[in-house]
Amino acid sequence: MGPTFLQYAKHGANVHGIDLTEKAVKLTSDRFKQNKLNGVFKTASFTKIPFKDNTFDMVYSFGVLHHSEETQEGIGEIFRVLKPGGDIIIMLYHKGFKYYIRKLFLYGVLKGEFLKYSSQDIINRHSEDFGNCPMTKAYNRNEASKMFCNYDNIKFSVYRLDDNFRVFGKDISLSMIILPKRIYRYFENKFGWNLIIKANKP
Repeated sequence: MGPTFLQYAKHGANVHGIDLTEKAVKLTSDRFKQNKLNGVFKTASFTKIPFKDNTFDMVYSFGVLHHSEETQEGIGEIFRVLKPGGDIIIMLYHKGFKYYIRKLFLYGVLKGEFLKYSSQDIINRHSEDFGNCPMTKAYNRNEASKMFCNYDNIKFSVYRLDDNFRVFGKDISLSMIILPKRIYRYFENKFGWNLIIKANKP
């Protein structure tokens, strides 16, 4: 729906976006019009990004590439349209507590789904709130390093522990209550579920 793009545009960036659905492109376009900002938005797949080689100073993708069998092709297309020296900020799901421990243990072991489904099927069925996502993959740092091997200065960080619970209608993080921030950040970086990849094109 374009909220992140909107922030880039507000700070002077010339933004171009793609989405597989026409609805998302319309919503983002409408959001920009309401805010009197300019942007170029197209309906397209990340396996065939409709821009020329070496076009962009930065490519940003948050929570998209891991929902496809063609993740590596998307990474290659990002490399193609990025200028030499250009930056990427990519978020992929991480093999941390939420997607590689909690989901598999809760549904696979406790609820017996390993009797019917593979680990990948269980993650697909329960990764998103709406359920039964066609494809959801998760990666560790070593796997991501291989996938982004054509890039320079790769840096990884992990955020978002799945440790919230509701009290009187409010979400409260148990770890933030019990653990000092430095220790919480250590565990978050090990077991969180948002793997942020920052790198640049040689």
